[in-house]
Amino acid sequence: MTWNYRIVRRRNEPYGETALKVCRKNEIDPRDAFGEFIYAIHEVHYDETGKAVMWTEKPCDVSGTDTNDIIFSLNAMLDALNRPILYLDDVPPKEYFGP
Repeated sequence: MTWNYRIVRRRNEPYGETALKVCRKNEIDPRDAFGEFIYAIHEVHYDETGKAVMWTEKPCDVSGTDTNDIIFSLNAMLDALNRPILYLDDVPPKEYFGP
């Protein structure tokens, strides 16, 4: 199994009850307040045919035991810009090249 970083589009679920209460109080649709979709960098794993089969639940952060780890992660994340965007709201997830 292989993996890499990918830009992933998923539905943007409002985070937290406080945000939802503010939207309800001001009669704002949460999709308007937060946007319907969010894009983030996730770690994606592939089966032997190259099909994306698993991905991190939350977007990846950048950390490491030294600065070389951070440089490696940032470079690998930059490579995600050269790959199609993975749309998780499609079943199965589909790949799209961004604008």
